[in-house]
Amino acid sequence: MTEGIDAHLLAETAGDTRPKLPITMDKRVDLALALGTTLLGASTIWLATGFRIGNFPDPLTARGLPYILGGFMVVGGLVLAGRRFADWTQLPGHLVVSEGAEDELGHPASALCAGAVMACSFLWAALLHPIGYLLVTPLCIAGMLFAMKVRSTWQLILFPAGFTLVTWIIFAQALNVLLPLGPLAPLARRLGLMY
Repeated sequence: MTEGIDAHLLAETAGDTRPKLPITMDKRVDLALALGTTLLGASTIWLATGFRIGNFPDPLTARGLPYILGGFMVVGGLVLAGRRFADWTQLPGHLVVSEGAEDELGHPASALCAGAVMACSFLWAALLHPIGYLLVTPLCIAGMLFAMKVRSTWQLILFPAGFTLVTWIIFAQALNVLLPLGPLAPLARRLGLMY
């Protein structure tokens, strides 16, 4: 499975001080992700063709952002897929040298950690209107930190609460961005913090 890979990557001689690169990345998975990105970009462009343009003059229209993002996704996905196909002829087999490295030695990347952070992000988006920014944001940030194995009380409680409060003051109070407050809205109205 490792035919075609340079011998120096696999060398384990006593005098070799070069870092050993793991050969664990599956080209098929990488190719599937690249083609999936291309398909997602094409779907974004296709869905954007159905957007209503509107009555106000806008050089990009409502379709502009999806067209641009979808176009970048299509081009990026095709470039990555092309690179993976080129690798297939140079390095036979399904496994190649892994790209990147651990962020911290001894703490390998975890799909569970990444999935938990993504789940917290989706929960934040789903619960923002019913629960409100001031309640859901610190909970989701604490969940993300917990998923990344942060266990300090300061980091799990004070940082999310402080970040939420500072961003709410900047955006809701100073810049007048309407952030949903959920059940706290009546109290905020009584205190004159929102209209």
